[in-house]
Amino acid sequence: MADSDNSRTLTAITRRKLLSAAGFTLLSPITPSAETTSTPRMPGINQDDAVIAWRRWEIAHGRRVELGRYQQRLEVELMQSLRHRPGAQRDAIDQEVGYSRAYEAESEAADIEQAMARTLWETPAVSMAGTIAKLHSLIEMEDPGGSLRETPWPELRMVLADLLSISDAVPRALDVS
Repeated sequence: MADSDNSRTLTAITRRKLLSAAGFTLLSPITPSAETTSTPRMPGINQDDAVIAWRRWEIAHGRRVELGRYQQRLEVELMQSLRHRPGAQRDAIDQEVGYSRAYEAESEAADIEQAMARTLWETPAVSMAGTIAKLHSLIEMEDPGGSLRETPWPELRMVLADLLSISDAVPRALDVS
């Protein structure tokens, strides 16, 4: 039997490029500007409610990621302060550092992101762009670093790469195939 190409895998760098390419494609302007052609990057991108829902999810996702990083920095600061000030009240240091407030804000942002994702996933896609949007958000939420190696994550990333390739939406600078 001849060798097949079914064993292909995506490197970590390629996975990041893939998710960036999906985001770049889906964030293309809704209306053409002077710098863009009058044709959208992908047919149906401006009329698909799934793409519109994805754009809302992407804002919520970005906010949650930003708040999560901020909360993690404050957690490190809180732990360092507790180590350097033995006997200090945790609540007092927490108030000073602001960790609990940041944790609450990140938690609320995660709830909003989850609600936006649910709305997106329940919205029927009517174009290739909408299908890519839904798959991209699923991969981004469930395997944000692209580190999961067990089935189905590598396969889902390959499907996303295929969809981007088929739609001819991948910028030439990004080789994700």
